[in-house]
Amino acid sequence: MNKIKFCFSISALLFSSTLLAQDQCNTTSECKNTYGSSATDCANSKSSLSICMCGTLRCDNFGQPTISYINVPAKIQAEDYLTAFDTTSGNQGGQGQTGNVDIQATTDTGGGLNVGWINSGEWLEYPINITSAGEYQLQLRIASPNTSGTLGIDIDGALLGSTLTIPNTGGWQNWQTISSAKKSLTAGKKMLRLNMLTGGFNINWIDIKKVEPDTNNPPVDNVILGKFNTTKDLLLAHFDQKPDLDDVHAVAALATMLRDSRFNNVKYHAVAGTIGTQGGRYIDAPQLFNLAFGNNWSNASTDWNAAVNSVTQKALATLNTGGDIWVQEAGQSNFTADVLRAIQQANPSINLKTRFHVVQHSNWNEDKTTPADLTYVKNTAQYNKIADGNSTGNGTPGFNTRDGSDWQRAKADVGVGNIWSEAQRVADANNNISGYENPSIKAGGFDFSDCVENAWIFGFLTLNNSKAFFNEFLSNNVAASSKPTSPQIKSGTSSDLASVNWELVENMSDEFNDTILDSTKWQAEPKGNGWVWDGRAPGLFTTDNITLSQGSLNVEVSELNQPIIKNGKTFLYKGAIVRSLNPGQVGWYYEARMKANATEMSSTFWLMTKETDQTSEKKLELDIQECVGKVSPTAADWVNGWDKIFHSNAIHRTNTYNPTQVQIQGQSSLTEKNHSRYFTYAAWWKSPTEIRFYLDGEYKYSITPSVDWDVPAFYQMAIETYDWNPVPSDGGLVKAGSKEERTTRYDWIRTWKIKN
Repeated sequence: MNKIKFCFSISALLFSSTLLAQDQCNTTSECKNTYGSSATDCANSKSSLSICMCGTLRCDNFGQPTISYINVPAKIQAEDYLTAFDTTSGNQGGQGQTGNVDIQATTDTGGGLNVGWINSGEWLEYPINITSAGEYQLQLRIASPNTSGTLGIDIDGALLGSTLTIPNTGGWQNWQTISSAKKSLTAGKKMLRLNMLTGGFNINWIDIKKVEPDTNNPPVDNVILGKFNTTKDLLLAHFDQKPDLDDVHAVAALATMLRDSRFNNVKYHAVAGTIGTQGGRYIDAPQLFNLAFGNNWSNASTDWNAAVNSVTQKALATLNTGGDIWVQEAGQSNFTADVLRAIQQANPSINLKTRFHVVQHSNWNEDKTTPADLTYVKNTAQYNKIADGNSTGNGTPGFNTRDGSDWQRAKADVGVGNIWSEAQRVADANNNISGYENPSIKAGGFDFSDCVENAWIFGFLTLNNSKAFFNEFLSNNVAASSKPTSPQIKSGTSSDLASVNWELVENMSDEFNDTILDSTKWQAEPKGNGWVWDGRAPGLFTTDNITLSQGSLNVEVSELNQPIIKNGKTFLYKGAIVRSLNPGQVGWYYEARMKANATEMSSTFWLMTKETDQTSEKKLELDIQECVGKVSPTAADWVNGWDKIFHSNAIHRTNTYNPTQVQIQGQSSLTEKNHSRYFTYAAWWKSPTEIRFYLDGEYKYSITPSVDWDVPAFYQMAIETYDWNPVPSDGGLVKAGSKEERTTRYDWIRTWKIKN
């Protein structure tokens, strides 16, 4: 991959921000304002010697740049980026800035240059200064001979609206202006990024406009939401509810999306009972549909013809006024076929092949559609068969999981909590009698896989799982009493935990819902603040591979660009360590919901006394969980099973007072790989002589330490290499794995103490 290009001047409406020699920052965001996205941390932020770090290097190693911020509102030429990533070497257009971004002359009105040869995964960043707070909208000048391009916009890491679909403008130099969603922005310096999700288009300029309120003609928000035009299109949401009750969860998920402010102008109509030829039992859920959609739904199970007639009239009203129809085909296509026939009969002149869009994700739904009806729908409408929403990593979100940890916040949400509560009630009550027992619902999880069709229509394909869905769409407006008040406890077990009155330790807990690491709680820099360990060769702890996104703390392992030799040791791979700034105490409960990477490197969650602490005679390490993602082919036999294990240690390490290390272990085998899903690993440091360990809220084993365990200790989340599970000489999955395989994710970390 090509390295990020750094440049430090832009010709536009400018002002400057310069570096200080020392005490450079208080927060990571201040570093990002100075150095762009290359800045990853404000090291030693609490001291007077704070330093902006760009990965493992001081940012000022790149020189003493002056970043020029563009005062907005303003039109920015695409080629005037500050930082960028391009997947190919060299500037194929040969114009504008030197580097790898491809820039060419444009024939658009006004001439100048445009960025072209855009590929998936590339991005451009622009430092902007919002001169006054308010609502803003971006307009982009684009050209493309196809419809494959998609683009995401974020400001300081926060998504601005949904994914933009690039239309076919008729050629590489046939230009058209498209608009983003509107977004309220605070005044000040920010970083604008254009993320090229899929390529195949050119960009000439970005015009950032402030939207002034017009009381006589209020502006229409979110004109284009993904592929959907909110001023004129209509969404038809078809649910079968037979026999799989994933539709019940999907109703609640769609209702959650529709209550998001970005969907304020989306016109829709839902239909229950759009069944095909399948067997099993139909589960009627009128109360759920009433809560989710009010009066804006029809019941095809009670009166098929009336539902067809109602939907046909709504569709014709939309089509006759210039809008398109988008069908979320959560069921079979028999009902859709009847609607299409009725529309054709009423107005044969409508070109349904270009204006009636059917989106289907399920092979099973197609198999259970009457063959003649399925053929008719495919031949008459613009039919889109997308990847199955029951899986992840296949191009659509995977909204099917046995993990039910988000039920609490879903049911507590002020806007949709009652809908999710009713969906859970209906699904749980009928799952074993409908004719198909959904395994995710049985396990207490979620299955709203049908809603990947909505994600495809409205441009939210970057949401990769149900956790990301809830992070994106829940209002987070919950009553304080509904927030977690105790550790995760498995129902019917762990009565010792349930009987205790717990209180959250805020400065050692984090839901990781921000876009940058909280510098008041965590340290990403391996060294400093009493820590000296920066990795076990060949794995070096770095910081540029630590990110926060979609509600989780992520550490991505990879091969270093080139070997690094430190203290006579050769480092070949990137790991990382995140430590708490505050220590935990005896009597507290420590838990993390995490998903291991799938490589030969580790995923861990543990506590450690300060390495340079001279006030205690004890150097103690409490490993709550350590595992590897893949057992190396050259590992010893005893390592087999370490990729599906809950393993803990209490280690009394050597120091001046203790010449011999003592290690006491506990472990429990898993039936699933540690990287297969999120697990909750926890320890109750109950007393200096007893530590109890829990998996997914259920007690597993205890350890009695060799000495009194009574020294305050700090969280450590280390992703490292082990000499007993060596990375293969070819780099193994550390080098060849997908991004998801190479990433350890921490959904949340919570620390609890007993009240009073």
